[in-house]
Amino acid sequence: MTIIFRIFILIMLIAALLVAAFNGNQSKPTPALSRWVKLDVDGVSIAHWSGPWSCILDKNTGLIWENKDNNEGIHDGNWTYSWSDGQGLGIENRGDCNFDNSRCDSQDLISSTRQEKTCGLSQWRLPTAKELATLINHTPPVGEPVIDTDFFPHTKRGDYWTADNRQPLKGGYRFLGQGAMTISFIKGKKTATPYRNAAYVRLVTDEQK
Repeated sequence: MTIIFRIFILIMLIAALLVAAFNGNQSKPTPALSRWVKLDVDGVSIAHWSGPWSCILDKNTGLIWENKDNNEGIHDGNWTYSWSDGQGLGIENRGDCNFDNSRCDSQDLISSTRQEKTCGLSQWRLPTAKELATLINHTPPVGEPVIDTDFFPHTKRGDYWTADNRQPLKGGYRFLGQGAMTISFIKGKKTATPYRNAAYVRLVTDEQK
């Protein structure tokens, strides 16, 4: 094999590697071009590599989502809640939480977050099933919840409450009549769930500062 031929082969290999690297970068947008924007405790946007952050803005929908943490406060991602609207529909205080001697139901979390004015906003609420479904990432790493965990850490592989209520229950829960819709972040499945069940909550707002 001549020296010129060897150089030619080397150049071709280098060119192939550069093309592969370019195509890989094209198929995976950098975080700076992401649809997600981190917001600090005051609702001010911060760099995608920065932290901590209290909320996440979805540039596609304009919705702002509550971020979860593991600080054992009102935004701890480990807490669960029963579903309640605070006006007699649902079941109060049937979840598992431990912050400020509060009740463990969805309405109490809403009230606490509104009072705190998380990210400077006060119109926090449960998302509709359609809104919550926009967070689903259908190609997560194996064993991870179906969401972008770079922006939504402490998300559990379990059911999350939505605002969709008065849903007819099926199967073994039929005798309870109605419940609210949950979305599982294991596979993204929607299920009518009894109000009394303990499920996770991620609040949302469309309020703009």
